[in-house]
Amino acid sequence: MSTTGLAEPPESNHVISLELGEILDGPEGCRLCPGVNCCARCGSNRQSSLQPCSKCDRVLYCGATCRDADREIHKRVCPLLQLIEKMGDVEYTGGSAMTSEGSKSAHAAMMAAALERLEQRGLPENWATLFGDEADPVGQRLLSARMSYPLSLGWCLANVPGLRMLRRALAPKVDPPSKPAGSVASAATAAWVDVLILGASAAECCVEPAELWALAAPRRALGAPEGAGLRLTFVGPEVPEHLSGKEVTLPPTSSPSSGAGSRAPPLSLRYFRGSFDAFCAAGSATQAKKHATSQSSSHKDEAEPKKATWLAFDAQVLQVDAIVCFNPGFTCLDYNWSVGELGHSCEDTPFVVVTNTVTESLLDRECLSADHCVGLAKVTQTRNPFSWLAWRQSGTLANDVYRKNSAVLAGRVRNISNNGGASKGEEPESYADLARSVAKRGGKKRKKR
Repeated sequence: MSTTGLAEPPESNHVISLELGEILDGPEGCRLCPGVNCCARCGSNRQSSLQPCSKCDRVLYCGATCRDADREIHKRVCPLLQLIEKMGDVEYTGGSAMTSEGSKSAHAAMMAAALERLEQRGLPENWATLFGDEADPVGQRLLSARMSYPLSLGWCLANVPGLRMLRRALAPKVDPPSKPAGSVASAATAAWVDVLILGASAAECCVEPAELWALAAPRRALGAPEGAGLRLTFVGPEVPEHLSGKEVTLPPTSSPSSGAGSRAPPLSLRYFRGSFDAFCAAGSATQAKKHATSQSSSHKDEAEPKKATWLAFDAQVLQVDAIVCFNPGFTCLDYNWSVGELGHSCEDTPFVVVTNTVTESLLDRECLSADHCVGLAKVTQTRNPFSWLAWRQSGTLANDVYRKNSAVLAGRVRNISNNGGASKGEEPESYADLARSVAKRGGKKRKKR
């Protein structure tokens, strides 16, 4: 089933009425998700009376009165929700599209063709340019989920103001050779573009093939074929445990038919499982231990530690070119965001937040300021051409749909702890206040946060 002919709904489609706002501000409000586990219109959670929309089967109402009152809102997303209901298994788990050997072979060929285009032509303008005239829309949606993170990062490096400035700073930053004889010399001696992927999870850490990160990097920005490499450091409590502490270095890659000018840069991948503050503490501790060992003659004859010593740096001035967060969820109470050192360690560092919606990115920025004293200066907001192609339904507001990685917010880190920024723990607007302010502005919609 294709999305051709389906109108794209507004981003924040679900309206929170004044009455619903009052309920969401009440003692049980934090447990209610309108249209998901209670009535989309009034918030009633009497399970015996809740019935889903007869067409899409994905939005709950307590009865005909609320369903009819919500009709104008729901009809904008009902066709897409029907698509999600019919294609859910295919879109997100492979489903029937991946059961046959023929389908697996077709999708593998599709991936191979996309990789060849990346090798030959570099970062494309959008998905249509990358996939060409491929006729399989399901395959495109499946591959877009696998490739969205590397291509989104590459697009940001090439197009987002502030990150483009990295090109002028590459030449002087060259690492001394640190690899033993027989290793990849080009990777050990290359200048590096250092990007910290903050709040990383398996989705970013386990991209396959890993070379996608390098192939998606803009050639001019990274100075290929003999210039800078791309070094990614994945930091977050959800980094897979088996990867934590590891470093993987891959040599430059090129297609035999692409020529040297299209060669992808060397790639280094590093992983740390824990919060940003824990990452800084571990780096400082490792550096101190390394320094003490080098100064002590009693340790000269001791064997070198088995673990790599890349995790050694001065946390007071963290040397990274950019920080990128994919769907960080700074506003999510269930996620332990410990980024107190961010404003101190990364002052003026380019900071990019890639989220599912513009609303989420703005709320994440507000939360960074109010709860973590991290401000952003020179902020730009734009759309990401490499969001997922598949639509998904919000798990918070059932009449909202989105594509993952759709919005990009970028700025430069500012430490506002002593600059009169929003105080930590400042109470946000209540849902009722939001609904009242929406009503005063003539009914504009504001998404629940």
